[in-house]
Amino acid sequence: MPSRHDSSGLNRPLVPGRTCGSCTLCCKLLVIETLNKPRNRWCDHCDVGHGCRVYDTRPSECRDFNCGFLTLPQLDEAWLPSAAKLVVGLEAGGHTIFVHVDPDRPQAWRAEPFYSRILDICLPRLYDRIVKTPNGPHNFRPRAWSGPLYVPRPTEG
Repeated sequence: MPSRHDSSGLNRPLVPGRTCGSCTLCCKLLVIETLNKPRNRWCDHCDVGHGCRVYDTRPSECRDFNCGFLTLPQLDEAWLPSAAKLVVGLEAGGHTIFVHVDPDRPQAWRAEPFYSRILDICLPRLYDRIVKTPNGPHNFRPRAWSGPLYVPRPTEG
């Protein structure tokens, strides 16, 4: 349920066997411009842990979004947003991966396997990575197309 900056927008197929299930974390973490819903606040239409109360008439921003857990086979079951406390999204152009972090667990992205996978998934394709936390974004960008990527491991705490 993204803003224009967070749309999956790539018409990626769903990974077979994966569903949202009881996960509704995108309804909290993402901006829904059509509904004037800010980031990091539950949508008024969300029945937390169950789904959307207006599912059949939900805005196109919501209808068009599928998180990375649903569309990226590189992400395993640990990446179910309700468990990981992260929602992965792809920018419409396909060059930026966004990792939205639950403000109730702001360090979740630094834990394994998440930190290493954020880097591993992006390195082969030279994606930009933007991890959005309650304290602001952390940007990881390739230095050069032919050079190595240097991303220091964040310190704990």
